[in-house]
Parts: sequence; C-alpha cells; structure tokens
Amino acid sequence: MAKVESLTKKLKEMLVALLSDNARVVHEVLTGLMGELDKLSVGGEGYGLSREIDHKLDQLLQQMTAVRPVQLPLPEQDTTFDAGGIEEDDYIEISFEEKTALHARAIDESIKHRQKQQLQNRKKNGLLVGFHHGVLNPLPSTWTYPTKMSLIQLITLHQMGSPAESVPPLKYISCKQVAHFDKHGVGLWRIKRILKVVKYFAEQRNVWTDGQWDGESVTCLWDGIFEDVRPFLLTVTKSNDGKPDSYHKSKCGNLSWRTCYDKFIKAGVFKQFNI
Repeated sequence: MAKVESLTKKLKEMLVALLSDNARVVHEVLTGLMGELDKLSVGGEGYGLSREIDHKLDQLLQQMTAVRPVQLPLPEQDTTFDAGGIEEDDYIEISFEEKTALHARAIDESIKHRQKQQLQNRKKNGLLVGFHHGVLNPLPSTWTYPTKMSLIQLITLHQMGSPAESVPPLKYISCKQVAHFDKHGVGLWRIKRILKVVKYFAEQRNVWTDGQWDGESVTCLWDGIFEDVRPFLLTVTKSNDGKPDSYHKSKCGNLSWRTCYDKFIKAGVFKQFNI
C-alpha cells in the first residue's frame, strides 16, 4: 500500500513538472511566432509596435502602483504675521466688469509685447518671414491697411512698403497673406487694380521704373500722372440755378484709395483699360 501511494505521488509530481515545462515551451513558441508575425506586418502596419507600446504601458502602470506615497513634513506655522486688522473671513471682491477690463488690458499688453518682440527678432536675425494665421507671412501679425490712406500713400506702400513697421511692398504680397484682416483678399485685389491704372499712365509719361523705388521716384511718378488721373477723381457738384458745375480740385490728392477705386468704377476706367 505504501508503495502504491509513493508511486502515485511520483506520478503527480511528474505530471506537474510536465505541465509546467509544457507551458514554458508553449510560451516560447507563441512568443517566437508573434515576433515573426510582427516582422511580416501581419495584422497591419504598426500592429507589432502597438502591442509593444501596450506592454510598456502595463509595466509603467505596475511601477506607478508600486510607488509608495511619501509623507512630507508640514511647514511650521509662522505666528509673527501681522494681519493688520484684517479678519479671517475678509476678502477682496472684484466685479465682473473689473475682471473683464483687467483681462482685456492683459491681452492688449501681451499683444503689444509680442509685436515689439517679433519686430526686434526680425531686425536682429534678419528674418523677413514669420508664421502666423496659418501661413508663412512677411507681414507683422497685427498689421492692417492704414485708415484713410490716400492714393499717393497707397502707391508708396505698394512700391516701397513701410520699413519702419517691417512691412514689405504690397506688390510682393498675396491675398492669402492678408486674408486674416482682408476677407478673401478683396481689398488687396482692388489695390492691385488701382496700381495697374497708375502704371499705365506712368509708362505713358515715362515715369515708371522696374528698379528700386524710393521717395523721389514716387514723387516723380505722382507729378507725372496727376493730370491724367485728376479728371476721374474730381468731385462734381451740379448746379440747379444755371450756374456752372463746381469741381473740388483741391481734394483730388487727399481722397482715400477706396474712394478713388469707387470713382474709377463709376468712370469706367477699369473697363476702358481692360483691367
């Protein structure tokens, strides 16, 4: 009977050892097989990498759960603080309007600081292009067309730019680069139409140059074409009492470029020159 029990015990031990060894062999075979499948990209490209990432995450989570929290000593209370008569329940209340004003002021200061820093970096590093509003752009991020810009000022900005503001000549700017303040670049398209009219008259008077522009060349161009564009820019006041019509000649040079564009449209200038 004792021999039977001993034999039975040995058989159980052999069975456990066999099963354990079999599990090890199966694990090794499966691991090798999965590795070969990953090399062949079975399951899709990156499948093997995703399984490896999952394994690493499991290890990281196990390490995090094994970390014991450290009890830090509390700082000693300083009993020498003078509250200056302020009670424990007292607090400063700020209205919604004050919060809004402070927030707007902080944004404004941040924009001004960023613009100043951007201009300094552009001048320091010689950078002519920055990335803002989703495109590579040579214009400063907060720049827009000057208000009430006259025709001669428009010619200057188009041909020379504004070096003081780090603004390149508008003739090099595309509609995409002004779309963040000029919807679909319609304003820039109109500016370029006006300049085509200017160029037409300037070439007729031999005052157009394809080289470098400066203040003198812009003044020379304006003096040369003024009499050509003046008839289209005159403001005519019709008289109902038999008196001759009134022409406000003095305002021709001070009209905004948008008004000039409207007058060119009304006079049919763009159709006349097929622009």
